[in-house]
Amino acid sequence: MSRFDFQSDAKAHSGVPSFGRALAVRESRRVAPEAEKNRFQKAIKRSFDILAGLVILAIIGVPYLIVALCVLISMGRPLHYWQVRIGKGGKPFHMYKFRSMMRNSDEFFQDYLAKNSDAKKEWDKYQKLKVDPRVTPFGRIIRKYSIDELPQIFNVLKGDL
Repeated sequence: MSRFDFQSDAKAHSGVPSFGRALAVRESRRVAPEAEKNRFQKAIKRSFDILAGLVILAIIGVPYLIVALCVLISMGRPLHYWQVRIGKGGKPFHMYKFRSMMRNSDEFFQDYLAKNSDAKKEWDKYQKLKVDPRVTPFGRIIRKYSIDELPQIFNVLKGDL
């Protein structure tokens, strides 16, 4: 019999020192506080994420609007691009970014690869092009400085990230 087995029978405990029984009782009571602590830590983390996200949103609010206006002027609507990604616990979510490519980029890209064998080889090997023709001039700027990722603050506020 291990010290973690619980039996009220006195014979069952005769070979186990009393400190072992006390330890077993203490061990059995740890489950609830651990779960509660974990829940508390998650609540604290979520509160911090929301508070920090709102502070960051307040700081980047004006630059965000300026970038949104520039995207609207240079590329039109929609302003944002979203892609399904896998998040916490394997749950899919929509990740937001500023749009940096032309409209109908998939159709354009297939036509481009059909006409450019060097680009097709590069794409087949790396799944990336050094100079992607779908990216607009303003899109290159916001990608270079990772400004296209500013909308991900909404993913943080939603609890996706």
